[in-house]
Amino acid sequence: MIPALCCVCGTQREASRQAFRDPDVVRKLKCQTCGAMTKHAGVWGYQGEDWRDESNRASLRLPVAAVDPADPFAFALAQGVRVYDVPGMGPEPLLFIRKDRIVFVSSALQPDERLTCAQWLRDTLA
Repeated sequence: MIPALCCVCGTQREASRQAFRDPDVVRKLKCQTCGAMTKHAGVWGYQGEDWRDESNRASLRLPVAAVDPADPFAFALAQGVRVYDVPGMGPEPLLFIRKDRIVFVSSALQPDERLTCAQWLRDTLA
């Protein structure tokens, strides 16, 4: 049995693992609070990384061919680091979230400043 949450009211109930063989599918079950057949989402316990973690990371990577070689951050995109240009970012020109492999770069940077930030990121990833 696994917990399942009603998608209408949020009530938790126990449901058979068989009802959620495919963890990406939302099932209709009778809700104890709503009293009707409503969509429920199975809550699977976190057991560390599983096969989907790597496939999710892989799906976020851009193929090398899609990267603009003139962009100083092209190497990062090719290594699966997501790079976002952010207008009005504040005092920091770059924010790197290592565990999620995401970089936020101020869109107000001049080309030489952008290159300096990209070089810093390359050194950090090496």
